[in-house]
Amino acid sequence: MPDPQGLELHDVMISQTPQFDRGGRLQHVTVVTYYVGDHGPFTDTFASPDDTPEKIKSAMDTRIANLRRILFPAITG
Repeated sequence: MPDPQGLELHDVMISQTPQFDRGGRLQHVTVVTYYVGDHGPFTDTFASPDDTPEKIKSAMDTRIANLRRILFPAITG
């Protein structure tokens, strides 16, 4: 069902990439890039063990909720 405010999540791209941590050690991270309606691209980076589907979906849902509060403050309170 389309989002009534036009904030549909789309064009989700997920990739794994190497990245150095603060200690200079190489680690693999999950990079998620996506659009919300006409806004984006947004990019979130998750290191293991935070790269679970639940945590990734939660991060995207939080981004959408924040956009609603910014774009439609009268509706979201």
